[in-house]
Amino acid sequence: GIKTGAAYCSANVTTEQAQEIKALITPGTTILFGACNDKTAQDKLLVNRTMIRSLAPEVHIRAIVIPDGCKDMNDVLLKHGAAGLKDLITKSISMDQYLLDQILDAEPVLDIQYRKAKQIVSVAENAMSAKDMIVQLAKRWNKDEATVTQFMTGKGSDGSAAGSLQFDNIASLITKYE
Repeated sequence: GIKTGAAYCSANVTTEQAQEIKALITPGTTILFGACNDKTAQDKLLVNRTMIRSLAPEVHIRAIVIPDGCKDMNDVLLKHGAAGLKDLITKSISMDQYLLDQILDAEPVLDIQYRKAKQIVSVAENAMSAKDMIVQLAKRWNKDEATVTQFMTGKGSDGSAAGSLQFDNIASLITKYE
């Protein structure tokens, strides 16, 4: 179960709050974010995650997915009771995955999805999480994994440095028309 909880009661985690969290935790601690379903709170999740991770890189950060029809954790408690709230906590997901899902669900423009997804993958908690997201993105975008890996990491699927796909295409066009 949960032994300790904290609420930041604002869209922003302040530097002081992040430092306090750092002082209270031990390595391997999991932090759960149960942010409100409003745009302001959702838009600040990446910043808040980055703030905490920059001061406490050893923590694992997860997100509680607030169901549709509920504004926040209090609404979940009122509508679904303690058992419903506990169930949501148990089903929490990686913050990186949560942020990626939010971007993919909210952003209809594919080019913007590419850019925003790259931002999330670039700060993933670990290489395995990044790889899982790349696999998901390749399927969603109907691209091969090697292409998505190259775009997200600047490396080929084998880990070797890869040239810029855009530059390679331009170079081949120049060569073709010389």
